[in-house]
Amino acid sequence: MPRTIGVEKEMDEARQRQKRGFRLQIILILVLCLVPALALFRDAGASAFNWQSDRLTLTYPDGTGAELLYADVLSVEYRDTFDFGSSVTGGTMDKCRYGLWHNGEFGDYQSCCHVDIPGCIVFTTKDTRFVVSYESADTTRALYESVRDTLLQEGYLTD
Repeated sequence: MPRTIGVEKEMDEARQRQKRGFRLQIILILVLCLVPALALFRDAGASAFNWQSDRLTLTYPDGTGAELLYADVLSVEYRDTFDFGSSVTGGTMDKCRYGLWHNGEFGDYQSCCHVDIPGCIVFTTKDTRFVVSYESADTTRALYESVRDTLLQEGYLTD
C-alpha cells in the first residue's frame, strides 16, 4: 500500500508540472503574438512597426514612414550581422537607425533597426529591401521565424 500512495503523489506532482508547463507555453505564445503589435522600441519617441493583414507599416521617430506590401515580398532572411552603411535620409534617433540608408551590398534600402542589435530581418522586394530589428538578437530571430512562417502560410512566399 505505501507504494500506491507514492505513485499517486508522483502522478499529482507530474500533473502540476504539466499544468505549469502548459501555462508557460500559453504565456510564450501570447508574448510572441503581441510583439508585432507593440512599439518597436521601448522609448516613447521611437519608431514602431504595425503588422496589418496585407502590409507592414514602419513609422519612424521623425514622423515619416514606409510601407511594405506582403504581396511584393520576394524573400525574407535573417542576418546575424549587417553592414548598415550610411544614412541617406532619416538617421539615428531614440536608439533607432531609420529611414533610407545606403550600403555597398544593397545600394539604397529602408531601415528600422535598433542601434544595439547587430542582427536583422531583411525583406527583399523587386524595388528595394526593408531591414528591421526588434529589442534583441534573440527576439529579432524569433520574430523572423514567425514572420517567415506566416508569409509562407498566407501564400506570400513559396519557400
